[in-house]
Amino acid sequence: MQWRKILVDDYLSLILFKDIVHTFKIKDPALLEKLVRETAKFSTQRFSYVSLSNRMEANRETIKLYIYYLSASMLVFISDVYSKNKKARERAEKKIYFWEEGMRRALTLDEDEAMSVENITAWHLIKEGFSKKVFFESFYWKNGYEVDFVLETDILLPVEVKYREKPYEIKGMLDFADKFSVKRGIVVTKDTIDEKTFDINGKKVKILFIPAWLFLLAI
Repeated sequence: MQWRKILVDDYLSLILFKDIVHTFKIKDPALLEKLVRETAKFSTQRFSYVSLSNRMEANRETIKLYIYYLSASMLVFISDVYSKNKKARERAEKKIYFWEEGMRRALTLDEDEAMSVENITAWHLIKEGFSKKVFFESFYWKNGYEVDFVLETDILLPVEVKYREKPYEIKGMLDFADKFSVKRGIVVTKDTIDEKTFDINGKKVKILFIPAWLFLLAI
């Protein structure tokens, strides 16, 4: 659809050139636009600045700086791995989320519902987090298995997106709960609503399974 491509390109150019390029005095606008399109493709995925700079055939520090500009402009959000060790956080792969799901899908023509739900869930959590805490941070966790989101609020809360018919495979969340003595977790599902209590090495862990539409309304 040529008209959609024109609209998306015009909107993207408006955001980039009116706001980001002007505000941060970007020296290579073409690279910035290419980076935006690339980040839209791997939203919700892990990445490293080394691999991304190699893929973009650009200087690593420039890519890192441009990602920072996109993050500061709320076009993307970066999650670090959850770790008590600050150096481990800095060395580990990051996870990226693209701000506007409609634009992400328009740029990539992606129709993966599970990815869309994870991206929308991410931004819902991020907006809620910033509304309560100025320096809000969202993390992910990986130790063989992965937890999509780890939130540090009054309690440590893992949130996992399982947008499928059977959302009960939550090995990563249970491992996380065991390691960090977490008592509760949330699994965002396609249409399952349930609550289960798991016994992990003598510790009780309650997991709420909640459909995405209800989660977005309730949280």
